[in-house]
Amino acid sequence: MRLNGTNNKLRKIKITYVDAFQYMIEAGDINAVQGQPITIVKKENNNYTYFSFDLLKTVEGVEPDDHRDWDLQATLYSYVFYDQNPPLPYVVNGILLNPLSTTAYKDSLNDYNAIDLAFTNGLNFSADRDVIGFNWKTYDIDKNVFTVVPKYSFIVKTKTQSIYKLKFLDFYSSTGVKGSPKFEFKRLK
Repeated sequence: MRLNGTNNKLRKIKITYVDAFQYMIEAGDINAVQGQPITIVKKENNNYTYFSFDLLKTVEGVEPDDHRDWDLQATLYSYVFYDQNPPLPYVVNGILLNPLSTTAYKDSLNDYNAIDLAFTNGLNFSADRDVIGFNWKTYDIDKNVFTVVPKYSFIVKTKTQSIYKLKFLDFYSSTGVKGSPKFEFKRLK
């Protein structure tokens, strides 16, 4: 596993045991004879337990604590741009779904104000974590600014089968802080 683009920090990993409660791995520098034994305890109230191969330990606070109490997470996450040559791994700022309970639909053809409950009948909701993702905004490299793409609306279905429509208004806070998504939403059901 390469930890940076220069190949000067490589790790190796071997999964030695997995059950419902933990992972046991051996991880360490690529040239080590044997990796360090590490136990990664699965968190009961989280969808995932996050582990840093750079630090060789679990990482806290990556997602909300209780997997039952949230639908959307505004966060930084890794994305690979496969349209680049070579493929470009990059950290993006976007919205992820709770993979246990939330689904969404991305629409680019209908006006947000025209979307109603009848529109949602028969939609093919997706459970992909990044169906909302990050590309509801674009970046102007000359102006060094992000702009919301106004054609995108999202329909979000929660674990209780409530349905909301959502559209983004801005990517900056009122004081100009980047990475502060502003959106409006309306409950349809």
